Amino acid sequence: MTLIGDDAERWNAEGEVGWYLGLEPAVVLAEWARHLDEGVEMTVWKVRLAPLRVLDLRSPDVMTRLGLPSDPSWTLDVERTRSVAGEIRNEGSAEALIVPSVAFLDRSATHANLVVLLDDREGVRILVQDARRVGDWSWEDGAGR
Repeated sequence: MTLIGDDAERWNAEGEVGWYLGLEPAVVLAEWARHLDEGVEMTVWKVRLAPLRVLDLRSPDVMTRLGLPSDPSWTLDVERTRSVAGEIRNEGSAEALIVPSVAFLDRSATHANLVVLLDDREGVRILVQDARRVGDWSWEDGAGR
């Protein structure tokens, strides 16, 4: 799942640009399914990004340092996730976050998203070093394609 925008989302406030990428195929499909009311078609891409400074919010050391609970259900609190990401964005300690997928909170150690904290949408062009279209998915009359 990839979403690029400056609308308020789980890890970015209104006006902040975030790029959301599923790190595993199951996460891509589950995150897409969570947003079905926003559209029923998806093109899946596999991308290789330029090196980024990444902070893994699933790491016990990182969670302790940031004062976050070990239970990943805290990520359901959108105001808190935006606040945490906003602080990281403002201090410049990371360019991207690895975050639990709310679709897989019971498997947060292996099922996650990468959220790239961008200054603007043009940053995507600089970051993508390679992109390969994997396939398309749509939902029509209750049947997947």
